[in-house]
Amino acid sequence: MIAVVGIDYKSSPLKVRENFSFTSGRLENIYKKIKNDGIISEAVILSTCNRSEIYAVCDKTAINYLKGFFPESVVTRTEHEAINHCFRVSSGLESMVIGECQISGQVKTAYENAVSYGCSGKILNRLFLESITASKKIKTQTNISSGNLSVASIGIKLLEREMGDLSGKTALVLGSGKMSSIIIQNLSGKNLEAIYVASRNSAEIAFKDRYKYINRVDFIISCTAAPHPVIHRERFAESYTGEKPLFILDLAVPGDIEPNIINIPGVKLFKLDDLQQTASENYEKRLSAIKQAEEIINEDMGKYLLWLKKNTTQLCLT
Repeated sequence: MIAVVGIDYKSSPLKVRENFSFTSGRLENIYKKIKNDGIISEAVILSTCNRSEIYAVCDKTAINYLKGFFPESVVTRTEHEAINHCFRVSSGLESMVIGECQISGQVKTAYENAVSYGCSGKILNRLFLESITASKKIKTQTNISSGNLSVASIGIKLLEREMGDLSGKTALVLGSGKMSSIIIQNLSGKNLEAIYVASRNSAEIAFKDRYKYINRVDFIISCTAAPHPVIHRERFAESYTGEKPLFILDLAVPGDIEPNIINIPGVKLFKLDDLQQTASENYEKRLSAIKQAEEIINEDMGKYLLWLKKNTTQLCLT
């Protein structure tokens, strides 16, 4: 059968997701373990800021084996529910930010990683390729992703709600990956006075100098891939003068900012789960597009189920 086991922003609070995430090093080790153990025949691991999931082809007896990779708050889906979940995740319907642009690329990367480790086979290959194709249809045939939606764009909306107009403000962005690029892209149209970028491979600001810019900026957005905090309370308190309020948006999982930094007067810290109210408003605006997307998913999922019935004998789908 096809199964999905994992955690996401609906089932687990950020504190749990921060303590459990598939870092690149851990991902490699888990794929190796899955291959060596031989308990499941196929696997794809998906890990984003809001979810960590293992998609598998396995016997019912292997569900507990899959659960063993996760904390207690794990959610299990099998058969039709698991297949539908894959299509919905790929299309952004299960994202905190409905219709976000990043998720289809993250799903594609997860699938390609599984192929490179030799863990995805005939059944999951077809499932992921079909779900990625469906996500492209949904993006082009509906308005679900209009406005170039992302966690970053919703985060910036949250900052605007808290700070007002960002014109003339100064920002510090920590990180150099895809998320950082999206943040900078979204900030570029806000008429900021300056956007400083600090990363370990940045030519603009050396990452070791990040604390020197704390008093120069009005807000910080952090999104590194570090497995530990990169802004520590003690160092921060030594640098921050408190002459003006400082807003910090931490979009990393695990978090980049030590949580007790919020106890410093003048500092306001927002994390991923703080985006849910703004994301809910986005959901209400896209109800008609969601219905259209679900119709596309139902059609394409039906084609996949038909292929599955014709080409496999090991799954009991009704």
